[in-house]
Amino acid sequence: MMDLSQSLVDATAMIFHRFEGVVRDRGDYLCITTPGNPTFYWGNYLLFAQAPGQGVLADWEALFIADIAAEQPQSRHRCFAWLGGPGEQAQFLLAGYKVYASQALACSRPSKAPDMNQQVQVRPLVSETDWQAAIAVQVASRDESQEQQAYETFKTAQFATYRSMVAAGLGQRYGAFAGDTLVAELGIFMGEDGLARYQNVCTHPDWRRQGMAKRLVYEAGHQAIAEFGATKLVIVADEEGPIQLYRSVGFAPVGVAYGVDKAPPAAQDKEN
Repeated sequence: MMDLSQSLVDATAMIFHRFEGVVRDRGDYLCITTPGNPTFYWGNYLLFAQAPGQGVLADWEALFIADIAAEQPQSRHRCFAWLGGPGEQAQFLLAGYKVYASQALACSRPSKAPDMNQQVQVRPLVSETDWQAAIAVQVASRDESQEQQAYETFKTAQFATYRSMVAAGLGQRYGAFAGDTLVAELGIFMGEDGLARYQNVCTHPDWRRQGMAKRLVYEAGHQAIAEFGATKLVIVADEEGPIQLYRSVGFAPVGVAYGVDKAPPAAQDKEN
């Protein structure tokens, strides 16, 4: 199996791929598929051992078609990631791909931030109402380019996996509640040797910039340490994402991972 030890972004992503999907080693790349959620871009992609050189795009797309799209016709997107540096990205941009640089941040124990919200209650999701509210928060927070019904279908399938992982004792999803209202939620799931990954940190748009997420990240981290024995907590954010928020509660950058994706033609036409 490809050595992912130098990339906490990719190493912790495998917590989810190995539970819900299929990871196949092709030598110089991994083929990751999620048969139960074939339209999930970052659950159906190729992860290469080397950064892309000039002129690899056609070969990579052919591999995606052979390894993923041929077996899962619903996987009409294209999605690639790689280890190492940024590589030659211009070829992807010219072909209509979006380019991502994902920052991994880590700590052993979150620290308090002076401006984190003190009013909300943080606890695990326990009831059907909690879980449905969590999906609703995720859907309300989607990018404007994402169609609501399709995104809700995707999130419902994704959360079914999270519930199975919780039932298997691999982690928990936690919510921040203002009274009975779920205002923010996230997951923390366990890998090997105490390694844990935060997943889908999300605050409802109506409740942002009130210190909710800081309180949730802090409290949920401490609950995961107590309940699951987590010793290294990892959180991942795009470089344009809330990195300063995570740093304010004790997380420090430990590496960057790169990837690209491209929507199916119909979705692209809808965006343009």
